[in-house]
Amino acid sequence: MKNSTLNKGKQLVKATTVSLISVFIIGASGCKPSPDEAVAYNEKIIREQKAIVEKINELDFTLSTYKPTEMDVAYNNAYKQVIASISTVKSLEDFDGKSEFKDAALQVFDIYKLTLEVEYKELVGLLKKSDEEYTLEDEERAKKLYMDIAEKLNNAYEDIIAVQSAFAEKYRFTLSH
Repeated sequence: MKNSTLNKGKQLVKATTVSLISVFIIGASGCKPSPDEAVAYNEKIIREQKAIVEKINELDFTLSTYKPTEMDVAYNNAYKQVIASISTVKSLEDFDGKSEFKDAALQVFDIYKLTLEVEYKELVGLLKKSDEEYTLEDEERAKKLYMDIAEKLNNAYEDIIAVQSAFAEKYRFTLSH
């Protein structure tokens, strides 16, 4: 009788343990963010990236006009947008307890910022020179800066797309490019 009661007690403990583990697994899987939540988080980051690219495109356009004031305004607008977007993304909470997507986006935004601070700043300075001041060396340097900018921005774009794609796959949503 003692063994029978002991066996029933062990079975009850096993059944209770299995039930608690099942409830925990079901509860934990239910805590994973939905694809809609992931899409909303993605859109917050990508909205900032698009805002930066838009301002950089405006800057690029003004570089072909050779109008110093327009170039300065566009440069300042692009720089302000990068700073604002970095601040906005930094303030986002981690998603699903992880910050990989946010951190990767911030790294890309830092590339935009550094490109503005170095290559674009020098390029704007060169292109603001008068025709009399602008030398063949300036032209060669401007071409090199254009190539460096294109390479850095293309690499940054590829980096953010790769991280965004991994995020979309993990949280089961489709990207539309």
